[in-house]
Amino acid sequence: MIFLKPLSILGTTMGADPEFMAMLDFVNKYRIRPIIDFVFPMAGVQSAFDRMEENKHFGKIILSNSN
Repeated sequence: MIFLKPLSILGTTMGADPEFMAMLDFVNKYRIRPIIDFVFPMAGVQSAFDRMEENKHFGKIILSNSN
C-alpha cells in the first residue's frame, strides 16, 4: 500500500548499543533535560496533534494519563 500512495517514511536509529549507552551516560552526567512545551491529558490527544500540526510548539508535547 505504501508504494501505491504518495507517502514518505522517515526514520532514525540510535546506532549500536555502546553508542546508545554512551549517549545515556552523557545525558545523565550533564543533567540534560528536554524542553517541555505543553502537557495534555490523554483526553486532549487531538489538541496535542493540532498543536503539533500547526507548528505552535517549542519542545516536547506530553500526553499524561495522571489526573
